[in-house]
Amino acid sequence: MADSLIVAGSIELLGMGTSGANGVVSSLPLCKGAVFTVDPGLDMGSPQPVVDLVESLILNGERPYGTRASNRTISLPISIIAPTRTLLAGAIETLLALIDQQTWTLQWTRDPGSGTALPLILDCFRANPSKPVYNLIDAVQMQASITIEFQALPYGRSGTSQQLTFASPIGGTSAPPSPVTLDSFSSVASIAQWSQSSQHVVGSYSAEWNPGAAPADNPDGAGMVADYVQAISGANITGLPNIGFWAGFGSSYYYFIGYFSPFTFNITLTDNLGRTISFGVTQSCTVSSSNGSPAWTYVTAPIPQGAAFNYADVTGYEIVITNNTYFFGGGGGGPGGVTQLTFVVAYLNDLQAIAVSAGSAASIRGTIYTLQGITGTAPAPLSLQFAQSGGTAFQTLIAHRPGPDAPASLSPFVSVGNGGDTPNGSTFYTIPSLVTGINATFDGTYSIMLTAETWSSPSTSRQVTVTVYQYEQSGGTSATATVSRTFTPSTDVTNGMVVLGELTLPVSDIAPDNVDAYFAITVTDTNTADRFLDCIFLDTMGQTCWVNLATSNYTIFYIDAPTTDRDLGRVLGSTSGRAQATSVLASSFVSGGPLTVDPGSCTLFCYSIQGAPSLVAYFFPNWFVDRLS
Repeated sequence: MADSLIVAGSIELLGMGTSGANGVVSSLPLCKGAVFTVDPGLDMGSPQPVVDLVESLILNGERPYGTRASNRTISLPISIIAPTRTLLAGAIETLLALIDQQTWTLQWTRDPGSGTALPLILDCFRANPSKPVYNLIDAVQMQASITIEFQALPYGRSGTSQQLTFASPIGGTSAPPSPVTLDSFSSVASIAQWSQSSQHVVGSYSAEWNPGAAPADNPDGAGMVADYVQAISGANITGLPNIGFWAGFGSSYYYFIGYFSPFTFNITLTDNLGRTISFGVTQSCTVSSSNGSPAWTYVTAPIPQGAAFNYADVTGYEIVITNNTYFFGGGGGGPGGVTQLTFVVAYLNDLQAIAVSAGSAASIRGTIYTLQGITGTAPAPLSLQFAQSGGTAFQTLIAHRPGPDAPASLSPFVSVGNGGDTPNGSTFYTIPSLVTGINATFDGTYSIMLTAETWSSPSTSRQVTVTVYQYEQSGGTSATATVSRTFTPSTDVTNGMVVLGELTLPVSDIAPDNVDAYFAITVTDTNTADRFLDCIFLDTMGQTCWVNLATSNYTIFYIDAPTTDRDLGRVLGSTSGRAQATSVLASSFVSGGPLTVDPGSCTLFCYSIQGAPSLVAYFFPNWFVDRLS
């Protein structure tokens, strides 16, 4: 097939007719027999990054920061040929009517060759003034030219949604399969520069790549790659569409320590018949100040599906790690463009085939999900459905996505006694980590919420304070930050959920390769008979939807992705399904825009005082320019 470009689902601009000629004959009522084709000068536009420029008062230049993107502008120069002048006029009118709608779609499909066609849909808006060319000679010959220009949302999307299932599935969906360990590194292949190490995040061992000592003008690893090949017992990875593993890096070169370097991981799997599939990912990873004590980063990569490959019997794998760092060779030169791994010692730990979502229970009220191998290259709006086990009604719900720079280790949830501790400021609660063996850290501004089990004398005012302690190391000194609020529960608080205020954390800046710092909190209440359940840290650079109803008979809540003509999606409650759903936005707080999922790996926190909710989610994968899968 040829490339395809379809306007509003009705007019093909690039297709090939049944006779093999360019152009598809229209069957629309006002222009039957007309052929629309795009002329040279087609401009599909691209997302427009929006940044804040921070001017340095000391260094030269400015620092552009931000993640938002503005609409793309698309320009289509179009030629039209029709059997009669009446049909030619009808063709122009039809085209202009289609793009004069508030929203419409433009579908682009690249010629797949022998592969599968992958339509990319651009959500477009009412067009700018069009530019028809008035030429009587062309009109007599039943042909015309016109250029249309319009805005579209920054990213293109797939036309079909993908479902995310969770360990606590909603009715009608199944929990994702458990991970399959491909290599625990209890033994390590005999390959030069590779050896077994006791450094690890999970299990007991890792594979360590160390190029060894090198002359001062030949940094460790120059001209080399970390290439690890290992045979494994037949592993069944059916239904597990991602590879996940811990990658660790340390360096003795001071200028490289703590640097968030982009490392590339090229991965190949081999099946029982010797067939292979290759894939990979580039990911920024922190580098520690010690070759023997690496900084760890969790790496995920989607496994190509549907290939001529036996996913039920994987017998080997290969991982090649490079960082393409410029080679500071003798005389300042270097082999430009040579792929290599330099300046670091590398580690691999706990290689698994994993599902798209993995959850860890924060408590009986909340769950933290890691969403892995999200398809696409750009953020995509997320739609979610929540319910309680047993179909019971519930009044409270928090769905929270931390910001794009949130530390992977930070749990946004801390249990503060589960209703059993006296809130007198003497009980310390360590901030838990989502990564075994790695301390949690902060990097942003957070709204601090407490949830209460009971209030003593709820009509009486009290002051509640949360104090965050930042320790340099175990037994070391601490810096503190506090947030307080004075309130009366009976008039100021619904369902025991109270936001105390905002804190910017860490208290003091921490080097990115610091692995010893940790945090703890205390809760102090002037009414020590109150009892609290949890403390929640909501990243203000993230996205939050908080539903808090005084009373409710709703058994299902929906948080919808916004349609093209809305800033926010609907937030709905229902007693039995969408046919009975109604808005609960008046009793909700939405911050940071609609919930999204990001390509690669991201975190979703779900919470309800009535019990950790079951859920299912959907999204349309988003792409910058062209769809890849």
